[in-house]
Amino acid sequence: MNTTIHSGRNSTLSLAGALAALSGGAQAQCFDQIFGAPDASNYLYFAAALDVNGDWLFAGAAEHANGGIAGAGAVCVHHKVNGAWPQSQILSDTNYPSFAAGFGQSLDSDGEWLAVGVPNFKLIENRDSEGAVLMFRRVGNAWKFNNYILAQGQDLFSYAHFGQSVAMKGNRMAVGSSASNGLVFVYRFTGTNWVLEHRITNPTGSANALFGRSVAIDGLNMLVVGAPGATTTVPNSGAAYVYGFNAGAWGLYRGILRGLGIGQFPLGCQL
Repeated sequence: MNTTIHSGRNSTLSLAGALAALSGGAQAQCFDQIFGAPDASNYLYFAAALDVNGDWLFAGAAEHANGGIAGAGAVCVHHKVNGAWPQSQILSDTNYPSFAAGFGQSLDSDGEWLAVGVPNFKLIENRDSEGAVLMFRRVGNAWKFNNYILAQGQDLFSYAHFGQSVAMKGNRMAVGSSASNGLVFVYRFTGTNWVLEHRITNPTGSANALFGRSVAIDGLNMLVVGAPGATTTVPNSGAAYVYGFNAGAWGLYRGILRGLGIGQFPLGCQL
């Protein structure tokens, strides 16, 4: 049986949202379970970010009031047991929770790792929304906080929104920072730490392109970066830039997917 996860927002729960798991093959689908938010707090945006990793399901709630701090955010973890998906944990930033940090606005998981984007994370005094990615690692049937990944040097500045998007596969992880001209950082797990492997700049040169708003990676030799504000065919039609890994570096040599400018959502909003 295949499992497909669908997310939604329920206005009767003040945008708390709900999420449904559907099981079935090509011939039929049926509801396995409907997941509700852990509470009906205003603007919880439960399940705005989702990922399924084997028998684990992660639902971001970026505007959840963590410890009474509005918008600090949380991630609800569900573990499939005997065909059901009970909630097993609620993850949050217990070290530096802050107002409107957005923990869980983006997330991705592969194997024993979970990466949670916190694009409005604030750590340094007199700065705001530098952003961060919090890494969690599975130990037995529990997900434990591992470390913070932050932008460094010239890339660590106010409103960088590092962690706007995140994708991981195998021993590689891509993190988007869509502020300014936009950047994407590719990290590699060495067996001990996640280290920066490559820094990818915006090929359009335009801050309005929103380069890095979304990312996808296959872990081996392909990376796709969304730029929904890019002008390719018509203004704001959006684009997705496809990178390949060769000779120890990521290069834009596999082409550009160009949006058609049809509908409300340009290409590159999500990947």
